Amino acid sequence: MEIQKYVLNQVPVTLIKTSKFKTTVVEMMFLGSFSKANATKHSLLLRLLRASTKRYPTKKALTNRLFELYDASVAIHSLPSFATNVTFVSMELINDQYASKDSSLLEAGINLLAEILFNPNLDGSRWNQHDFLEQKRILKAHIENVYNQKGRYATQQLIKTMCQGEITAVSRLGDLDDLKILDEETMYQYYKEFIRENLAHIYVVGDFDKNTIMQALQVLYPLKGGDNPYSPIKLSDFIPKQVRQIEEQQKINQARLVMGFRMSIKFLHPFFIPELIFNEMFGGSFSSDLVQTVREKHSLCYSISSSINVADKIMLVHAGIDGGNSAKVQTLVLEILHRFQKGEFDLNNLQIAKDLMISGLNEIEDRPETMIDFIIKNDLLQRQMTVKEVIDQIKEVSPEQIADVAQGVYLDTVFLLTDEVNHD
Repeated sequence: MEIQKYVLNQVPVTLIKTSKFKTTVVEMMFLGSFSKANATKHSLLLRLLRASTKRYPTKKALTNRLFELYDASVAIHSLPSFATNVTFVSMELINDQYASKDSSLLEAGINLLAEILFNPNLDGSRWNQHDFLEQKRILKAHIENVYNQKGRYATQQLIKTMCQGEITAVSRLGDLDDLKILDEETMYQYYKEFIRENLAHIYVVGDFDKNTIMQALQVLYPLKGGDNPYSPIKLSDFIPKQVRQIEEQQKINQARLVMGFRMSIKFLHPFFIPELIFNEMFGGSFSSDLVQTVREKHSLCYSISSSINVADKIMLVHAGIDGGNSAKVQTLVLEILHRFQKGEFDLNNLQIAKDLMISGLNEIEDRPETMIDFIIKNDLLQRQMTVKEVIDQIKEVSPEQIADVAQGVYLDTVFLLTDEVNHD
């Protein structure tokens, strides 16, 4: 494998040349501002771009074109990282050497990406009405359907309360009130803003000729490059003064408990390695203390896990429980956290957590998508580390570092979604 970095028309290009795969992946990353003002517009825009183009004005026509390219695939999605909206537009198609065409399949695929990005299905200065209304209807249904996904709904309600007034509380899916006022012209104006202001990076993984791929990428020249002015990581700490308890009742069979914690992250490690290992030990795997104690030993939940969002400095504990066990589960979770803060945890679990993380890193080069993801994390954090360097840092994490991470975890808000029977 050979990694080379270039700049094409001010846009950073990372070429990862390898003969390991029969496909080539071209992925564009766009960095822009994430805010309440643009979240719903951005969510709808990505759906509109996926649906059709001017040349391929229906979903069927676009799908047929992908089929002609030996069943190539296109993916468009976004993930906010604190104040940065990170958008991905990617295509995967088979390598030219496995195709029986005289013309370059890779070049045709990149041309289709340019078509999707720069030739949307417009009627003058407005989005095509049929596409707009259809995608708006679908997005509305997705937003409304969150209510029916009780685990996701409980998490959403906790974040709304816990992070009220913060960017973290904004849903990347969008807001119904904001969606209602969007029209075809508004979306065209936002599309122009997206192309004009978002900063692009291009990544290519596969077996290709450098000169050929750089020439093919020229069709993406309207893209803009530059340093990301938006913070991908929350820098300030927030220590809650008191714990908020919220309960909501619905007709459900299994209660959902979500505990929201603030984290004080010291940014000593480029990839937040001690924080990730702590989460793995605390509730991130079957061998974790939450699973083994709350579920296996005390049988107080159907499921339990923890997850951390280092960009927003938040840890969440999710549990499926009987509503009447809420207080007992909360007490046990806090007892386990306090033990971690005192350094009282099984060192075997520390080694298991390290081994799990190292195993995942060793598999990065098995798929083109994970190879790109690893390089993107480096670029977002403006650091350059190899997989081996990250593995070496994992091996060096000490029990004292895990306790130090735990000491910076503070319970902020608890949300219980339970049935309509009151529990004491």
